[in-house]
Amino acid sequence: METLLSKAPVWAPILITVVLACGIAGLVHFLLRWKYRHETLEKNNEVAGFNYAVLGVIYSVLLAFMTLAVYEEYKEGRNVLRYEAGTIINLHQMTEGLPEPARSRIKDRLIAYADSVVKDEWPLMGNGTESLKTRSIMREVRAIYILEVPESAKNMPLYTLSLAKLDDLQDIRHQRVLSSQTMIPGFMWFVLIAGAVITVSFTFFFGAPNFSAQVMMTAMLAVLVVLVLLLIVHLDNPFIGPVCLGADPYLRALKDMRGM
Repeated sequence: METLLSKAPVWAPILITVVLACGIAGLVHFLLRWKYRHETLEKNNEVAGFNYAVLGVIYSVLLAFMTLAVYEEYKEGRNVLRYEAGTIINLHQMTEGLPEPARSRIKDRLIAYADSVVKDEWPLMGNGTESLKTRSIMREVRAIYILEVPESAKNMPLYTLSLAKLDDLQDIRHQRVLSSQTMIPGFMWFVLIAGAVITVSFTFFFGAPNFSAQVMMTAMLAVLVVLVLLLIVHLDNPFIGPVCLGADPYLRALKDMRGM
């Protein structure tokens, strides 16, 4: 469900949210007013107002915490992309100190790796999967360092630094793939949705003389709560949806490496 919402056009869930919120708020209030006069419901206002204030604080803190948590993961994912692209460029530059033909072979495979991340792996990450081709190219880079670099060059400090940098690249790629698979647990979604239903439903216990104003207030509250939940959905999977992370760092890395 979460993936489906992330893949849908951004206007679709927003439009559905507004229509449903206004429709349900109006229908429930109409049914309550049809059965109870506002004077009857108005007797609940004092007690309900106190309880609603406590409920509102609890749920608003929960929403704020979840929004902040997924946004921090979103920012971490963005930093991972930048670090990986920067590491690719650094490795490409460090090959200048290695002898041929290993130098050209490593450069070619690093460019192929960045290109595969953009073309092969990026479309798969929205579903939390990785590209076997991209992983294979990474293994080829390591094999070249180990098998094709002459023994005389392996004693150079630059070679040791390059291997350490390659280890960093593998670790950061693994972290990127894992970040596309990390989702909010189902029970937490149950708490968020149940909290939204309870918070909005609590407004039906109030009675206001102005029926239209009460319907509008309930509808606006429902729209706001659902919009925040939609924001959490899109931030939770940063590789799909309208706020998804782009492959721009890798495209810039490819441009720099091909221009060297």
